Amino acid sequence: GGDGTYSFWDKDSKQRLKPFPSVGNTISATAFNRNGTIFAYASSYDWGKGHEHYKQGSPNQIFLYAVKDEDVKPKPAKPKTR
Repeated sequence: GGDGTYSFWDKDSKQRLKPFPSVGNTISATAFNRNGTIFAYASSYDWGKGHEHYKQGSPNQIFLYAVKDEDVKPKPAKPKTR
């Protein structure tokens, strides 16, 4: 996202499965490959704050992450408390 971080989420339980550290710049695009084993993401300035906040020389980068089963498997449900 805009803070340079991303997370894998379980959409059904609405639980964060795996948070990742900041890449130091806005994450401007993301995608999984067809079988979900590679997560690609791009880091660049997204111009959302205008040209005034652009840092000259800030690199555009593309990253690839090999997804592990434990990164995306749902966590066991938490017991309900009363």
